[in-house]
Amino acid sequence: RDPEDADICIALDGAAIGGVILRLRRTNNYTPPPGYDEQCKRKWKLPGVVPTHVEDGPNKLYFFGLPRHWNEETVLQMARQAGDVSAFTLVRDKHTGESKGY
Repeated sequence: RDPEDADICIALDGAAIGGVILRLRRTNNYTPPPGYDEQCKRKWKLPGVVPTHVEDGPNKLYFFGLPRHWNEETVLQMARQAGDVSAFTLVRDKHTGESKGY
């Protein structure tokens, strides 16, 4: 209906429902309407939900060589030792669902 409604839905990115972590994004060709404030989407952050879309920037970290048996919560616990985690994704094999270790 409007960009703010989409922002509310995208706030569910990273939420676990029935053991499945939701991954929600805008389309690659999305162009915000004139005057739309990209910062306003941050006001819809849900407590306890860590988004899966990690924006590029100077604070983006890449962990690799992780044990493949580690799940999202284990990696998040490790990453949180360095500070707040604003977004996170654990790459998994699309056929087996097994972690790829990064």
